[in-house]
Amino acid sequence: MNATSFTENSYEQAIIALFEQMGYRYECGYDIERDPRNPLYEEVLTASLRRINPELTPYGIGEMVKALREIDGADLVSRNETFTDYLQNGLPIEDKLGGEYRTINARLVDYEHPEKNDFRIINQWTVEEYATKRCDLVVMLNGLPIVVMELKSPTNEGVGEDDAYNQIKAYQKQIPCLFVYNAFNVISDMLTTRAGTLTAKQERYMEWKTKDGTYESDAVADYATFFQGIFDKHRFLDLIKNFLCFDKADGKAWKILGAYHQYFAVNKALQRTFDAVKGGWEDWGVLAYAGKRKIVLHAFLYAPHHPTLCRKYHCSSDRPQGPRPTIVRSVRTMQGFPSHRAGKRYEPGRTHRTFEEPPKWRYYLYYHPEV
Repeated sequence: MNATSFTENSYEQAIIALFEQMGYRYECGYDIERDPRNPLYEEVLTASLRRINPELTPYGIGEMVKALREIDGADLVSRNETFTDYLQNGLPIEDKLGGEYRTINARLVDYEHPEKNDFRIINQWTVEEYATKRCDLVVMLNGLPIVVMELKSPTNEGVGEDDAYNQIKAYQKQIPCLFVYNAFNVISDMLTTRAGTLTAKQERYMEWKTKDGTYESDAVADYATFFQGIFDKHRFLDLIKNFLCFDKADGKAWKILGAYHQYFAVNKALQRTFDAVKGGWEDWGVLAYAGKRKIVLHAFLYAPHHPTLCRKYHCSSDRPQGPRPTIVRSVRTMQGFPSHRAGKRYEPGRTHRTFEEPPKWRYYLYYHPEV
């Protein structure tokens, strides 16, 4: 079916059908009894938290839901950053068992067992805060409104991608409570479909031009390639866990989502690299450089032609021996690959002005065990 035969409603239904093919459950927001002042799908959230955290008592589950309802911060971006940390690394919660309290790092998502999570696509999701707004489509992960989609009719020449982007930005001001839980947004008029974070400018919204990394679509990818490429369940969880981060350079926080070419190239290169060094996936992350500005990605991102590994311990004679703090790692070159600034100290979250090359991405692996 071509774009001229699609109204906005039929396009929405086509996207819902794609999600159902990928194993997502569909619900219409009109049919769900809930308080629109609460953007969470709390019934599903509670059931999912119980399933993912069987060690928690009902008291602990209640504390988790309460903590998620009451995420504090100076502004929307800081609240979203707090939630993103919970989403990727777990939520420390105090549970009560046998009259004694214990602190547990509870999970919002089971990344190791995707089948234990609840994936839903919901249309007409109404949220009430400074205004009452109804979102075209929301992707729910375990009852959390992770992705907001704004669609425009492909047959209406008067509206398009610009209008969808402006609508998302308006929603962030009118119903910010919804975007506390946002991983990223999608804007689409069928002809063009892009994804971007809540801090991204429109030109930073990106297409997704391959479903599985085996080929790349034409200059403008079709909408099915976009949705099947990003929202495959395993890939979607990988993106959320490993390809979302915040860059705080120049005193402002920017949320970053890895692009499709980074995602596929990086995972392939990392698999080859870690096969060579015999494992260690869970204890490694990445420093990414775009020109002179450094961005810390707690993800598997690096350029395969210039991989470097970082040591867990101090080694030079002028520094104390023993484990380093988690945020600082020294760099060494992996055997068989070229060195770039080997031995320099790098500090995640800081801006370094040591690279004079033309702007381009560079990636460095660093060791970040959970301690």
